[in-house]
Amino acid sequence: MSLAGLIENFITVITQHYVDFNGRARRREFWHFFLVNLVIVSIFGILSQLLGFFNVVSSLYGLAVFLPGLGLSVRRLHDTDKSGALFWLALIPLIGAIILIVFCCVEGTRGPNRFGPDPKDPYGQNTGQYVYQGQVQEGQYGQAQGYQTQGYQAPPPPPPYQPPAAASCPHCGAAMPAGKRFCPNCGAQLS
Repeated sequence: MSLAGLIENFITVITQHYVDFNGRARRREFWHFFLVNLVIVSIFGILSQLLGFFNVVSSLYGLAVFLPGLGLSVRRLHDTDKSGALFWLALIPLIGAIILIVFCCVEGTRGPNRFGPDPKDPYGQNTGQYVYQGQVQEGQYGQAQGYQTQGYQAPPPPPPYQPPAAASCPHCGAAMPAGKRFCPNCGAQLS
């Protein structure tokens, strides 16, 4: 991804999800925010060492991105179908941070979960599942019942498999085994 894409994802989190603790966040959204934030904090750290007065600016920046970062972390935990309360693990020195990093690296659950639709596939086009509008109830053929996009109804499940009807010879009426091209009774060729 380009630098412009990284910055665009960062700005999206800041502007559209400032204190958003609901829903799910993809790994890409989380790690792009983390990377751009790390670069900005590093630049502020260098400028603070060189110029001294950037400590105030750095502190204000930290306060400004604290809530979006917290919300993004909670939504990232939601994507892996874990409660946002697990973010309290960060208070456990070293081990808590390692556990949270592992949770943030794991791929999110496919399809909708209790926290909302899959951010990679919000309309269920690749999973056979649809935008959450009720409780998750797995249905026939792996489709979840109760999911639909806005204005779009989920297609009905396919009909159950019906074995082909036994064919009969048009000349003598004898039952034909499936896949045979000649009648075993009279030897007539079938088309």
